[in-house]
Amino acid sequence: MIDERAQQRLKAIHALSQRYNEKEGVPHTQRLLELMRHHVVEIQELLALEDKHALVETGDLLILCVELLLEYGVSPDEMLNVCMGRYEKKLGELTAQQEKNEA
Repeated sequence: MIDERAQQRLKAIHALSQRYNEKEGVPHTQRLLELMRHHVVEIQELLALEDKHALVETGDLLILCVELLLEYGVSPDEMLNVCMGRYEKKLGELTAQQEKNEA
């Protein structure tokens, strides 16, 4: 799903992020979570203003999420496949229940 060049860039970004936060004395996982929270709020605010920059901030959030996976040695592609299966199953169940309730 994520091509080889993008994977290499993401790993390099993650390494820079780790190095920066290590020198700042902040645990890397903690910093990633703080940045994720910040981006969610910013995305909400931008969407409320109908500002398309919210999409760029969503991309930033995506990179932070990938970084968290890399922090724990998890393949983003493998996790996407696991989670897509979970979403497909859950949404299928919810849709079926919704349709049953409407009948």
